[in-house]
Amino acid sequence: MPQMKLTKSNIDRVAKSGSKSDTLFWDTETKGSGLRVTPTGKASFIAQGRSTE
Repeated sequence: MPQMKLTKSNIDRVAKSGSKSDTLFWDTETKGSGLRVTPTGKASFIAQGRSTE
């Protein structure tokens, strides 16, 4: 999965890409933080973590 620093300019740039499926971009600064971009250009923040139990 692609990685990049999640800045406003980077998010605006990848939200315009016209891929055929959802694309996940993981932040290089904050572990477990990412961005999901749909084929229509909608961008949503996502978080991934692990349970300690």
